[in-house]
Amino acid sequence: MRKLCWIGIGLALVGAAPAAGEDRWWREVPDVYASQIWSGGGLLAGRTEFALGDDGRLIGQYSFVENDGTRERGTLDGCEPSGRRRLVCRWHDDYGDGLLKLQFSQGLDRFDGGWSQAGKAVRPWRGERIPRA
Repeated sequence: MRKLCWIGIGLALVGAAPAAGEDRWWREVPDVYASQIWSGGGLLAGRTEFALGDDGRLIGQYSFVENDGTRERGTLDGCEPSGRRRLVCRWHDDYGDGLLKLQFSQGLDRFDGGWSQAGKAVRPWRGERIPRA
């Protein structure tokens, strides 16, 4: 009975293991994404760019144009995978800082998620990879 139990546990663990390369999916994220970022009461057009830093960790930057025409810029750091095609980063700009949580599509060509600050509601942040010419 014990042997059967250990075999069952071993099979369960093998079945739960990520597929080859699945745990490093985030290395395929670096690129530029046309984005819609919530600010000032609505979704605004912007860009989100991810890159691998010198230390091999995912970092980024973003910009969007406010309703008055002002371009707001910010940075993303501390980006960590948080499950299957999920990414959590910290954002920083002139408005403050907070968390950004994104869910990427199967092909990693789109993401949907939201940003938040401590104690405030989550606001949408979406993006679609810009095709290279």
